[in-house]
Amino acid sequence: MPTTLVAAACLLLWVLPAAAVTYTVNPEGTGDFPSIYHAINGAENGDVIELVPGTYTGGGNRDITFLGKTVTVRSQTGNPADCIIDCQGSSGEPHRGFTIESGQGPNAVIEGLTIINGYGPGTPYSKAGALFIQNSSSPTIRNCVFENNHVTMAWNHIGGAVYVDSYCDGLFENCVFRDNSGYFGGAVAVNHSSRCEFYDCSFYDNTGGRGGGVWGNCTAKIRCVFAGNTAIQGGAVWGNGYNVDLSENCTYWNNSASEAGGAIYAQPGYGDPVRLIDTIVAGCTAGAGLAVFGEVPVEISCSDLYGNEGGDWIAPYAEQVDVAGNFSADPCFCDPDGEDFHLCADSWCLPGHHPWGCDQLTGTFGQGCGECSCAGEVALEATSWGGLKSLYR
Repeated sequence: MPTTLVAAACLLLWVLPAAAVTYTVNPEGTGDFPSIYHAINGAENGDVIELVPGTYTGGGNRDITFLGKTVTVRSQTGNPADCIIDCQGSSGEPHRGFTIESGQGPNAVIEGLTIINGYGPGTPYSKAGALFIQNSSSPTIRNCVFENNHVTMAWNHIGGAVYVDSYCDGLFENCVFRDNSGYFGGAVAVNHSSRCEFYDCSFYDNTGGRGGGVWGNCTAKIRCVFAGNTAIQGGAVWGNGYNVDLSENCTYWNNSASEAGGAIYAQPGYGDPVRLIDTIVAGCTAGAGLAVFGEVPVEISCSDLYGNEGGDWIAPYAEQVDVAGNFSADPCFCDPDGEDFHLCADSWCLPGHHPWGCDQLTGTFGQGCGECSCAGEVALEATSWGGLKSLYR
């Protein structure tokens, strides 16, 4: 072969990127690498680390950093119930699952894992029981379960399961947050000019001081469910800084706050509005469905606020109850105690059933059962749940 052709071939091989490699790790340490940490350490950008079903514990399988790499860590089956990262953390011996720390983009992925029993390390404040995202990183977290992760329930301890800090943009898809706790964000905290988007996520029974489910800056929640979360302020969501920016096709049910905002608490920040679009806020056992303080603008459309102990359509958004498709009626869930938030066939929240003409679905899920005879009349005036109950005494 002529010398020039040999040189050209060598140059071509040099510039072509290496093909991505998939490595396997198993709980016994007999895969391609002995632990998740060792696999990330040996991987290159674009590589995939697959975890064989089982429970991963101990050194190398907790307190894992991505080392600045854009790799994917995922379960082999895609089912988070099959692949568990047990951090075995406690206040006396804190351990978290993962840290993504050095500007990685959306191709840094965690997928199909369950992360349990994390306890956020940090001095002087504990942070991120399960996952810490920081320093301009923007990973993708998909189809994961975060359960029983904690930070100390005291001032400035932040992000019971997840803490997103310092100019990050996190994307969470189809994730479940259950039984996590932390003072700022029982499940998730978003801070310091970070932004997060949550699609098709569920927040169940998380506990916080400010924000039982989510605390922080600019967050978008699309088709998410918040049920049974509790806090001092903002049983499900507490917004500051850039405020709570968007809740679209979400369902808030049976959340509570001992001081304010049974479902959502919004505090003045930089002027971005609270937006509720096609959203149900119902059944708060303590606090108004939405508590707004200061000069926070509120934009609500095609939404149902109903049965919240501290009030539904109250100031400063009381006048929106019968405009822009807003109303107050029992949403008629098929089985909320069983976490089935599909709608009965006679629900006002179904497309085409709205009292004020909205054609789209209000809430997260469509029809899932027959008529329940629960819809009743639509309230035409702003009132508290206590006032509604007095009509039937």
